[in-house]
Amino acid sequence: MHRQNSIDKHIYTIVKVFIGLFAIIFINLAYIQIYQAEDLLKDSHNSHVAEKALQVQRGKILDRNGVVLADTTVEKDGFKRVYPYGEIFASPIGYVSDKLGYAGIESTQNTYLAGNNLVLHALGPISQIFEQNVGNDVHLTLNADYQQAAYDALGNCKGAVVVLNRKTGEVLAMVSRPMFNPNTIDEDWDNLRVDENSPLLNRASQGLYPPGSVIKPMIGDGVLTSGVATTDTVVNCTGALQLSGGYSLSDSSGEVHGG
Repeated sequence: MHRQNSIDKHIYTIVKVFIGLFAIIFINLAYIQIYQAEDLLKDSHNSHVAEKALQVQRGKILDRNGVVLADTTVEKDGFKRVYPYGEIFASPIGYVSDKLGYAGIESTQNTYLAGNNLVLHALGPISQIFEQNVGNDVHLTLNADYQQAAYDALGNCKGAVVVLNRKTGEVLAMVSRPMFNPNTIDEDWDNLRVDENSPLLNRASQGLYPPGSVIKPMIGDGVLTSGVATTDTVVNCTGALQLSGGYSLSDSSGEVHGG
């Protein structure tokens, strides 16, 4: 009897260990399926996501007025991502590439554009029954007319232009030049990554520039409009402005700019 009780005790212990191990596996699976689902779906290096993307007609990217900025056409050998505006919208939209992955809006909104559903994804293999083969469209606050105007205004100069709605904070235009053409990103990649003009750099969001005084253009306009000065007027900066009462207002670090 004593020996039988000992055997039963060992069996009971082994059963508890197995139950504990299964509990750990279940908790880990639940963590991956639920809490890590969104990050995994957005990861361009996820082979499952990449494979599924080849079978889905990616959704469109449109501006605030419904103008198509990125579309997917059906080819004989699959789908092809097309960017009607080329490099004009490349800085905010980015690109989709089987070789290079995703960038810009194509990356941050990949979950929606690829038609992935986080709720269904949590169901695991069962979700394949309900998955759609057409992605969702993404509407941006950008305005195609403003974007074109900003792009044209920059010309061949290096720089960036960002236009905001001051009341809502909406981005109406975001341009960076020089910029790449997302339609030919794969073919141009080797040249783009060694180009000294850094066309892969989004100067609007990644450029590290000191902030300028936004009030200066208004003051300049007032000076020119009132006739106090003309475009030919030369001002000599001595590093300080002498005010009444013997006060002196120095420039930053007392720097002297001259004429």
